[in-house]
Amino acid sequence: DMFPDWKNNAFIGGLTSQEIVRLIFEGTNVKEEDRLPMPGRIRDVKMAPDGSIYALTDANDGKVLRISATNENSQ
Repeated sequence: DMFPDWKNNAFIGGLTSQEIVRLIFEGTNVKEEDRLPMPGRIRDVKMAPDGSIYALTDANDGKVLRISATNENSQ
């Protein structure tokens, strides 16, 4: 619900590319892909119950990154 335009998309972590790859489907076929640059190698990607997306980096000091919608009008 947080990203209505991303419904029925798939997300893949990129170790070498250091990106999250978003696959946009039309039926059962991939119609398009979008690449979201990340600050490191991405080991895994999961959706949280609130609709945000968590990405796990692959490093000795690995991090869990949270991608969420922002409200430009919030203080």
